[in-house]
Amino acid sequence: MKAIIPLLAGALFAISATAQPQEANSINIMGLKILQSLVPPGSSTNITVSPYSIADMLHIIRLGTQGTTRTELDAVLGNSEQFNTTRTVLNKARPVKQSFISSTFSNKKESPFTLISARKLFVDNHFKINNAYTNQFEEEVIARQPFSENQEQARISINQWGAKSTNNLIKEIIPPTMDLSQSRIIAANALYFLGKWEVPFKKFATTKQDFLAPQGKTTVDMMSDKRIMPYKVIPGIGTSISLSYKWLQEPGSPEPVFIAVLPESKKTIGDFLGALSPRQLEQCIPDQKELVLLGLPKFKTDGDSLSINPGLQKAGLHELFIEGKADLSLISPTLLHLVNVLQKCFVSVDEEKTEAAAVTAGIIDECIPVSEPPFKTLTFDLPFLWFIYDKTTGSILFMGVQNNPGENDASRDSESLPPYIQNK
Repeated sequence: MKAIIPLLAGALFAISATAQPQEANSINIMGLKILQSLVPPGSSTNITVSPYSIADMLHIIRLGTQGTTRTELDAVLGNSEQFNTTRTVLNKARPVKQSFISSTFSNKKESPFTLISARKLFVDNHFKINNAYTNQFEEEVIARQPFSENQEQARISINQWGAKSTNNLIKEIIPPTMDLSQSRIIAANALYFLGKWEVPFKKFATTKQDFLAPQGKTTVDMMSDKRIMPYKVIPGIGTSISLSYKWLQEPGSPEPVFIAVLPESKKTIGDFLGALSPRQLEQCIPDQKELVLLGLPKFKTDGDSLSINPGLQKAGLHELFIEGKADLSLISPTLLHLVNVLQKCFVSVDEEKTEAAAVTAGIIDECIPVSEPPFKTLTFDLPFLWFIYDKTTGSILFMGVQNNPGENDASRDSESLPPYIQNK
C-alpha cells in the first residue's frame, strides 16, 4: 500500500455568502466532535481546532474518491458543490501575491481584516497520478517533491510553504520524526486570519486577576470593558458573549465575530464540552444585546500537532481509514488509504486584535451614560469555550478551549515577525 499524505496547513478563513446553512452546519458539527475528542473529562490543556481548515483538506481528498468512501465524506462535509462555489468566491477575494498587507473583498474598498487561504498538492516525483484528478486544481497548486529520494528535502519544502502561508505562525507541520519515504501525495490548505476588534479594549484597563485552572488558581492578564454587546444565558449550559471585528460591511462579505462561552460553574470544561450537542452549540450564539461589564483574559497558544483521527471517525469517516477498503481510485489506480490527520493551531487574543493560524495534516498511507442603566457582569475566570464565527454563513472558523490562559504556549511574539510579503 503506497502512501499519500494530505497535509492541511491552515490559518483562519471564512466562508463566502454563497454557502448554505446545511453545509455550514455539517462542518460545525464535525468541528465540535473533533474538539470533543481532544478535550476529555479532566483535560487541562489549551486546545484549538479549525473546522473549516479540516473540511477543505477533506474536500481535496473527496475529489479523488468514489463509492461509499465519497458517501461518508459527503455526509460529514455537506454539499460539496456549495463548498466549491464558496471557495471560488473566496479566492477572488485574495490579494495580489497573497500579500499579508491587506485582503480585499471589493475592488473599491480595502478589507479591515486579513483573510488568506491557499491550497497545495505535493506529489512524489515518481508517482503517477491521474490527470483527471490534477486537472481539477489550478496549475500552481501542483508541486512535485522527492518523497522517496530525499524526504528531508520534501519535509523542509512543505514546512516552508506552511510557514509562508500562515505569516510564519506555523513553522512546522511535518516533524523530523515523521517518515515520508512512502508518501506519494500531500494535499495542503493554509489559512490565516488577522482581525482587529471593532471596539478595542483599553490597555490600561487590563489587570492581573485570578483564574481557576484545573491545576489550581493562577494569574492572568484580564482585559476589562463595559459596553453593549450580544449576551446570552443558556439554561443548563452557561453564558455567552460576542465581540465584533472590523469588517467590510458589504453584502456577501464575511463578518467574523469572536464568541466565548463560560460554562456553569459546576461543570469542568471537559464535562461541559462532552455533553454539548450541536443544537446546544448553536444556542450559544448570542442574539440579544445587553450592557455588560466584561472580563476576558488575554491568551496566546501555540500547540503541538495533534491527531484528529478519533474526532473524524466520531463524525462518521470510517472507510477512508481502512486499508484495502478506502476508494481513492480517482487519484491513482494504486491502493491508498488515510492513516493519520494532524492539526496544529496558533491563536493570539489581546486588547487590539485576534491573530490565528492552523495546520492540519492528513496522512494517507501508500460609551456609558451619566445615569447608568443596569448591567450584566461576566468574568471569564474559569476554563471556557471560544470560537470565531462567520455571521454571513453561519460557519465556525476556529474553536477551542482555554483551560489556562496564563500558560503562554507560544515561543515568540508574532508581531515581531517580518510581514508575509518579506518571507518569499
